[in-house]
Amino acid sequence: MEDYLSKTFPNLSIQSPLFYTWPIGIRFEIGSTKIPLWKDSDKTIINEKYFIEAYLRAKNIFESAFQNGDEIIVLYQMFSKGKQKIKKKLYLFEQIKDIKNKKIIYTDERNVYYDDSDGPVPKSYCWKRVQIELQTKDINYKNILNAQINTDFGSRGRRLRGECYFINKTKNIIIHLYDDRGMDIIASDKKELVDLYTKYNEWILDYDRKEIDLIFK
Repeated sequence: MEDYLSKTFPNLSIQSPLFYTWPIGIRFEIGSTKIPLWKDSDKTIINEKYFIEAYLRAKNIFESAFQNGDEIIVLYQMFSKGKQKIKKKLYLFEQIKDIKNKKIIYTDERNVYYDDSDGPVPKSYCWKRVQIELQTKDINYKNILNAQINTDFGSRGRRLRGECYFINKTKNIIIHLYDDRGMDIIASDKKELVDLYTKYNEWILDYDRKEIDLIFK
């Protein structure tokens, strides 16, 4: 897996925000600014219409980029101060068919997200990472997308803490839905993203639109 990433995405550090770590990519706005997040002024009642729209956007983009037979890697990582570990009962694992027969690699990563301006980083600090090789059809990506959208809203149902990346080895694409607000997608070649750029142009995050337009024009 590491050989694939180093050859296809040389020097890429897989971390959020993914869009800013690679020169070819798109940042989509998943949570619509046209639909209120809350139903009330006290921000106690969430607006389901907002989350339904966020899910549909994420699902449509994902299904346009990933086909059932594509060879993919699902990469999940979580921060640990030493004691925290990726548990076997992780919701992500429950969404993978026949997971016992999949190639799974666990690693500790110490080269992402560190700001050592306050001093040396404790040796126990790391990102616990798991990578699973499979095909798109072997994972219930719809449930995963919903869980990622629920990151900050556990009252809606199952949620997935940490970061989950879908790496498409067939098309050399990486997708990261970071929460209900947005989704980053990068590629080794911009031709793989042209259709997404055109089809979902109105969903591109305005803050980064000028930079994204320069990539495709």
